[in-house]
Amino acid sequence: MNTVAGTDLDHSASTDQTLKILLVEDDHWMADFVMSLLTKYPEYVVIRMPNGMDAFHYLSNNKVDLILTDILMPEMDGIELIQKGRQLFGDTPVIAFSGGGFRLDQTELLKYAQIFGAKRVLDKPVRPQALLDAIQSALAGREK
Repeated sequence: MNTVAGTDLDHSASTDQTLKILLVEDDHWMADFVMSLLTKYPEYVVIRMPNGMDAFHYLSNNKVDLILTDILMPEMDGIELIQKGRQLFGDTPVIAFSGGGFRLDQTELLKYAQIFGAKRVLDKPVRPQALLDAIQSALAGREK
């Protein structure tokens, strides 16, 4: 399910007053948590995708100001999204988060996310203020 808060999915760029954030998360609880946190801020327009493949397709036709992605997801994981997606989203900042997986712990997964280009990484469960601070840091100094 692809959902959006504050805009239609067909907008291709943010306005001077809004920042378009792509949330890529397969866990409904985590996605709902992030959506409820970010939709409190009118300057954030949040687009939600359930996996990396859907996000990759979205990014092939749309621009965003920031990408928030889980690492372990079906169809295309967050590391593959970061790696393959760079051609689509260039220098768009990426914040990755993970709670670990079957073969790798979250520290290793987040290290790989940074190697492939995540600007910031966060352990799950994500603390609200840590996420807000990471977003502010990732967006600081970016050009529209």
